[in-house]
Amino acid sequence: MDRVLPDVSVCMITYNHEIYIEEAIKSVLAQKTSYSTEFIIYDDASLDSTGEIIKSLLNEYEGDVTIRYKRHDTNVGMMPNFIKALESCEGKYIALCEGDDYWIDELKLQKQVDFLEQNSEYRYCGHQSQVLDNAILTPMYIKTGVLVLEDVIVQNILNTASLVIRQPIINELPSLFENAKAGDWMLQLIALKSGNAYIMEDVMSVYRKHDTSVWSSLSSKEKGQLGIDNMRLAKSFFAEDKGIRKLIDKAIKLRQKKFGLEPGSILKRIKRKILK
Repeated sequence: MDRVLPDVSVCMITYNHEIYIEEAIKSVLAQKTSYSTEFIIYDDASLDSTGEIIKSLLNEYEGDVTIRYKRHDTNVGMMPNFIKALESCEGKYIALCEGDDYWIDELKLQKQVDFLEQNSEYRYCGHQSQVLDNAILTPMYIKTGVLVLEDVIVQNILNTASLVIRQPIINELPSLFENAKAGDWMLQLIALKSGNAYIMEDVMSVYRKHDTSVWSSLSSKEKGQLGIDNMRLAKSFFAEDKGIRKLIDKAIKLRQKKFGLEPGSILKRIKRKILK
């Protein structure tokens, strides 16, 4: 008898998140949904007690969600870890939540999967979120409704923990994806090549800013340069679409101006863990 695949896969990557991982995992396990769900957690050989906390939580869990936890023996890097986690997901839909973020609506998955089930024309679904910085929660409002490629070219406007995507998008990922500097952003650009997405009005997740975060720990110019690197990589994905390539060139110039970067300049002091 063939094994029945889950409706939804929740994909979580983590590295040295001992302070945050419990809240992240509990927010996923608190979900109330009529869909069968699997929870995939990939730990990139954390040096702190992240692994011990995960094992303790999983040993105590008595719910219906199938949980698969993988800890690498050695650090493979953020993007390789993300790709391996995505490739392990077997659900029709894949929800993302990194180990230092968390969900705040126990019906988040139900709402988003219901929407995608009823609206097959959309490639993925996002929603409104909040930012937690120094114990202060701030709404991060973005325009609700249809999201098109042009909206995402200039910058990544959706927080990772808000995304639920269709499984076929993962099967379509080109080899260049492994070189992305912002995996969730590149994932959306690839998805939007052949369709639109949708942003729901519900506020259902929190993006946490902290000094040990890969992105938050970068300087403004480093963030600007990484964004440009991501755009240039995306440009090669749209090699046959001159219109999109022109839009990307324009977005690169705008970002160079915004972050005070000279055209063609290269920032040498980029965190090594980002570039892996």
